[in-house]
Amino acid sequence: MNDLIALRTSIHMHTYASDGNGCIEDICRCATKEGIDCVVISDHDTLGHKINGFVGPVLVLTGEEITPGYSEQVTKTGQVKGVSANNHLLTLGLTKDIPNDGRTAQELINLVSRAGGMSFLAHPEEPGHPWDQWNVDAYTGLEIWTYKAAWKAGAAQAPSKTFAWRNPDSVLGGPSELALKLWDRVGLQRRVVGLGCADQHGFNASIDGIDRPLFTWEIGLGGIVSYVWVDPILLKHDPVETFLGAIRRGRVIIAHDGLAPGRGFSVKAFDSHHVREFWPGDELDSLPGICIKVECPIAADIRILKDGTLISEEHTRQLETPVDHAGVWRVEVRLGGRPWVYANPFYVGGWQSGRAK
Repeated sequence: MNDLIALRTSIHMHTYASDGNGCIEDICRCATKEGIDCVVISDHDTLGHKINGFVGPVLVLTGEEITPGYSEQVTKTGQVKGVSANNHLLTLGLTKDIPNDGRTAQELINLVSRAGGMSFLAHPEEPGHPWDQWNVDAYTGLEIWTYKAAWKAGAAQAPSKTFAWRNPDSVLGGPSELALKLWDRVGLQRRVVGLGCADQHGFNASIDGIDRPLFTWEIGLGGIVSYVWVDPILLKHDPVETFLGAIRRGRVIIAHDGLAPGRGFSVKAFDSHHVREFWPGDELDSLPGICIKVECPIAADIRILKDGTLISEEHTRQLETPVDHAGVWRVEVRLGGRPWVYANPFYVGGWQSGRAK
C-alpha cells in the first residue's frame, strides 16, 4: 500500500445556492489562502453547483443538506436567512437532489443509501436545530464536532456575545456529547464514520444588538477540520472517488485547528513486525503484537479509549499502546485541558454486535 497523505478538509459549507453569503470562487480563494486542500459544499435541499473536481488548487465536492421544513426569508438588510425544523441530514456522493417532501428521517436515510450516497446526522446538539430522531439506523456517520454549533454552545457561557464573537476559538465548545456516546454505542454494531464540520454560511447575526458578520470565511474554513487520509496515486487519477472512498472507510481525523494546527498529527496501527499497517476506520484481526501509534506535532494529553471507556492517558508527543483485546479502539487528544483531536476508530477482532470484551 502507498503511504497515505492527509487532505485538510472543510466540510459543510453554504453558498448563494441556499442561505450562504458567498460563492464557490470566494470559498476557494479563501481555502487556498488558509491552506485548505478540499471543501465540501452542502447547500440546503439542493446539489446547487454540482461541482466535483478541482477549482484551482482546491478539490471541491458538492453534497446536500436535506433540511426538514426548510424555507428562505429575506432580512431587512437583504440577506437570505434559512428557517427549518430539526433533524438535518448531511449527504455526500449523490448525483440527484433528494426531495424533502415530508418523509421521515429514516425514509430519507434509506433514499440516500439506495441512490449510492452517504448520510450523516448533522450538528446533533446545535441550539435551535438539534437531531432528535435517535431511533434511526443505516446512516453512514455523524458530525462529531461542528464549528457553528460548538460556537453557539460556547457563546452561551461567555461573558458576552461580543466577547464570543471577537474570540470564537477561545469560547468554542467541545464535540457533541450525544454524538460521542452514539458513535461509541453504535460502533459496537457496525462502523460509524465521524466527521468534523464547519457549517459555515458567512452570514450576519445580531451580536449584542449589532448586526455583524458572524464568522469570516477564514474562521469558518479553518476552525474544525477533517483530515481525510487518501492514497496520493489514486487521488491523482480519480480525486472525487478517492476522497469519497476514504470518507466511507472512516479514514478521517477531526481537529480543532483554531486551537492548534492538526497538520502533522497521525494515528496508525501496526503488527509487531511493522509488516501490516492500518489506518483509522480499518478493521483489524485480533492478533498478538498489534499496537496503536499516535504522533502529535506538539506535546498533548493523548487518550486511548476502547468501546468508549478510557484505557490510558499520557502527556506526550508520541505514544504506542498495545491492542490486547477485541473492541472498538479510538484516540482523542486534549491540549491545555481542551478537546483538540478525535480520530475515527479501529475495529479490532470480534467487535460487532457488542461481542467485544
